[in-house]
Amino acid sequence: MSGPPPEIPFNENQEPEQYGYYKKLITLVEERKPGEKPRILVFTDIEQDYDDLLAVIFLAEMHRMGAIELAGFVVNHYPALERAKFLRTVLHLLDLPSVEVAEGSQGTSDLAMHAQNHYYGLKNATFRDAPWNKREFRSGADLMKDLLNPNRPLTVLLISGLQDIGQFFKAKTPKFLQDNFSKFVSQGGYEVGTDENTGRVSLTPLKNAMNNQFNEAESANYTNRLAKDNLKSDAWCRDAAMAAWMPGTFMDKLCKQGPIGAHLEWVRKRMEFKFYWDPFHWPFLPHLHPEWYLRTRLGKDPKTAEKEAASGKAMPFSAVWPQTRVIAYDCCAAIGAVGDDFMIAMGVMPGNLPAYNTEAHGHRVFGKGPNNLGGVNGPALAKVMETFLLGGLKATAPKALRAYPTLQKSVHEAPAASSYDFDLLKNDLLPLLHAEMTHKGRAMKLRGKADEKGADGKLVIKNPQEIAKLNQQAAAEDAKAVDARKKLLAVLAAKGVPAPKRNDIPYERLFQEEMVKFHRAQQPPPPPPQQAGKGRQVNPAK
Repeated sequence: MSGPPPEIPFNENQEPEQYGYYKKLITLVEERKPGEKPRILVFTDIEQDYDDLLAVIFLAEMHRMGAIELAGFVVNHYPALERAKFLRTVLHLLDLPSVEVAEGSQGTSDLAMHAQNHYYGLKNATFRDAPWNKREFRSGADLMKDLLNPNRPLTVLLISGLQDIGQFFKAKTPKFLQDNFSKFVSQGGYEVGTDENTGRVSLTPLKNAMNNQFNEAESANYTNRLAKDNLKSDAWCRDAAMAAWMPGTFMDKLCKQGPIGAHLEWVRKRMEFKFYWDPFHWPFLPHLHPEWYLRTRLGKDPKTAEKEAASGKAMPFSAVWPQTRVIAYDCCAAIGAVGDDFMIAMGVMPGNLPAYNTEAHGHRVFGKGPNNLGGVNGPALAKVMETFLLGGLKATAPKALRAYPTLQKSVHEAPAASSYDFDLLKNDLLPLLHAEMTHKGRAMKLRGKADEKGADGKLVIKNPQEIAKLNQQAAAEDAKAVDARKKLLAVLAAKGVPAPKRNDIPYERLFQEEMVKFHRAQQPPPPPPQQAGKGRQVNPAK
């Protein structure tokens, strides 16, 4: 680092812990040898969830502090152009207007399945319509072509679908990829296997990782080339992020920092509401059920989550919201892209890695399971994210407010209104849809228990009577699901309306109703009325 180090956005006396992290970072940057600073190209589907934005804030702060060089961004996932416009504005607010944003692919092989317009995403009209977005965007392929340099190989951070990188790999030789890329870091995950006879390494994308699901063929092509061409890679799985959860109170601090913080507050509340509402009313995907919500967003242990989910009762969002955890999947992968020396210095990688993460093939997995994080420390990950996310906005928000006063207050477009009668949808149709989905889910779980097999391939439950009982219970749940469907069809016929679709759910109105309840619950209770005969007595003779 030439010249004095960048300013530390924390006070040494008032915030010694955060200040200490920054001092460690400055020391790390000063001690690195020439060429050791990662040069990072990022693939993102920003505004699909808000953790992409957290990753961008973190990376921007690493760039400001000299720990990395942000080479550029490729924004994919339909509508990629709208996402690119949003990100370009974010980079201006983070004082990085020269970092290029390119438009990537639609990001998925199934637009109908994976390109839903989430009611909370891409609604910031102020960010979208900023003057710099009148300029056209280059394609991601063109940007990559210009960034490639064997003398300065790229670290590629993939926090979205793998369609773009998979397609890029197809026409490239192994030597070309080895010369131009130092490492690939992805959020999602894969399984590493080794053939006992040949010693050949294979990588299989995890099917339950959303980034792998967007385009399964290109995900497989990506991992196949990593293994075949001996390209170093790290995969960050969901359990690493789950172990690195941050409290909602931290986000309250972050959301007070300038235009980006204000946007985060707007989008986070709505995303968390949707994450809450869907499992308890109409699960977006089969595995996103109440038990999933209680475990991931509220941090309930598995047994408690299973018991509370089985009750069929949902706490109101006004009670859930203060307890909601922040799970920053993409930001964890971003930390990994900064380098092992950074993770060691910050206590994220505190000791020796397990054997499977020290293999000569160079493919590592972080977060295989809740108790198998691959050598990283969850609470340390969380502390590093909190420090540099808050520091990043504290360092840039004042300048952003001065430079771009028109962006101080963002205008968010209202989601499209539902064509359904609100009361009919809320009180009649959705409860029946929820009942049908709930009973189907219970039947599936019961049959899963009856058919569960151990590592030896044999049934876990040995007693035929117990298996028969589980199957009988599953059949009863199926019958209840059929009954709910019949009632739903009867209501639809009586009202003369078609079955509702996902886009018919009036999320914004439901959200506003819940926030009224939340703010009402925050009000102090009124003082009790004064009882007759209590208090100061007045002498009627005076």
